[in-house]
Amino acid sequence: MVVAAALTTLCFLAGQPPYPWLFKGAYANYYGKAIVLSTPVKASARLEVLDYNSTHVKVLTHVEFEPPVAGAWKTRDVYWVDLRSGVPVPENSELTWAYEQEVYIEGVGARTCVVYEFTRDNSTIIYYVDKEAWWPLKISISTSELELDLEIAETNIPGLSPGEVT
Repeated sequence: MVVAAALTTLCFLAGQPPYPWLFKGAYANYYGKAIVLSTPVKASARLEVLDYNSTHVKVLTHVEFEPPVAGAWKTRDVYWVDLRSGVPVPENSELTWAYEQEVYIEGVGARTCVVYEFTRDNSTIIYYVDKEAWWPLKISISTSELELDLEIAETNIPGLSPGEVT
């Protein structure tokens, strides 16, 4: 993480963003399946860069289910993420594991990812972050009421558009 912080600082001083997604309006849409209260449903999510400065990026997250399920949550949050951390840390959670793994995403292909596993209470959130672009290709969430796997399906981030990378 110290290397990532140094690289971020150097790139900003040189006037070049360190990540291909570091621009207002960068987004990725994710689709997948979820099991909510024992009911299978389709799920979608969106991560979007709203703003940034030399140390933080303002991110919109939106998750919803189709069809809506009674008792299922629908979220829309905006928060600032520290660019030096390299990954959005879920609120009140603890990083329990980080490792590299080859991940295959339909339409994107096989990519080397840094996998970050976070725990909070009785839930687990896993980000599969592309090692080259430093953007999540897959997000998995597991709680006592929800099993959710989302994979990137559409984006305007250079190098991550489905069909663009093999």
